[in-house]
Amino acid sequence: MIPPTRILDAENLLNFTQDENWLVIDARSEAEFEADHILDAINLPVLKNEERVEVGCLYKKKPFEARILGAQYISKNIPDILDFIKKTVTREKKICVYCWRGGMRSKSLFLVLYNIGYDVYILRKGYKGYRKLIVSFFENASFNLRVIYGPSGSGKSDLINAIKTDGYAVVNLEEMAAHKGSLLGGSYETQPSQKMFESRLFHSLFLYKQKSNFAPVIVEGESRKIGKIILPDTFFKAMIAAEKIWIELPIKKRAERLAKEYDGLSAAEIFQKIEKIKKYFSNEVFEKLSLAISENNKQEAAALLLQYHYDTYYFKRKKEMFQKKIIVTTWNQLYADMKSYLAGISADSKII
Repeated sequence: MIPPTRILDAENLLNFTQDENWLVIDARSEAEFEADHILDAINLPVLKNEERVEVGCLYKKKPFEARILGAQYISKNIPDILDFIKKTVTREKKICVYCWRGGMRSKSLFLVLYNIGYDVYILRKGYKGYRKLIVSFFENASFNLRVIYGPSGSGKSDLINAIKTDGYAVVNLEEMAAHKGSLLGGSYETQPSQKMFESRLFHSLFLYKQKSNFAPVIVEGESRKIGKIILPDTFFKAMIAAEKIWIELPIKKRAERLAKEYDGLSAAEIFQKIEKIKKYFSNEVFEKLSLAISENNKQEAAALLLQYHYDTYYFKRKKEMFQKKIIVTTWNQLYADMKSYLAGISADSKII
């Protein structure tokens, strides 16, 4: 029997774990953990991938025998988990254990740790309870956003990261989705699962709301899809309705910035990427672009890509839709103007 005082709701757990003196253990299999998990949790599976599959298949035919087999595997795996905890966890640390829905896997590990004397808790309804919190959050929460737009190469991601360092609330959607929207793009295979992305976004927004309900959150303007990832509906609608900021550097400066991004790519790799967008260029422009790439003139190639591809998209936007415009000649000036803008929004702009 688990004492009621040792059962935590997902929201309480997330509030508590802002304290560094907590360890969250995901007792599910490696594959379940990889698909999605509570951020900062560690994976100590009481049933490993193959074992979970075997027990699950047997359960459909012989539930009682499956429980026996599951108990045998759990008994085999818990000593290794205890050895890890003994070596890495102090007695003062609080521990929370969860599995898929707060069943046999997490209860087994909880009872062993509790009877030893660890300060251990179990998550009510396990991962399913945590996931329900995320779904409810995105269905019901309101978002105070400021959205940054601007042509490629203006340094939007650098700007977002810089103002985050200054203590402002920001969400880097491209980073969370592991996908860039430019020619560099990103492999769909390297992106997180949809649920893992939502966990990342939820944790950032939940944390900011705990610190300040008034501070606006700065995000980069994105379409509804970032690679294979789809933004939650309420969050995307909030982006559309939010105050919009247009930032812009001269094309020469933007080409310089993009050329640095392309530094790690060989000519062959760039050729492979631009083949995908060849249809958007005239033959004459594509020949110029190909020549610049073959001569390793990445700045010229970047300038051509901006002029004849990216800018044709970005400059379709009507400037009247932006409540704030920062059009300057250097990135440092852009950064300074953005900080002045944020400081003027309200006294609650910062979260720290």
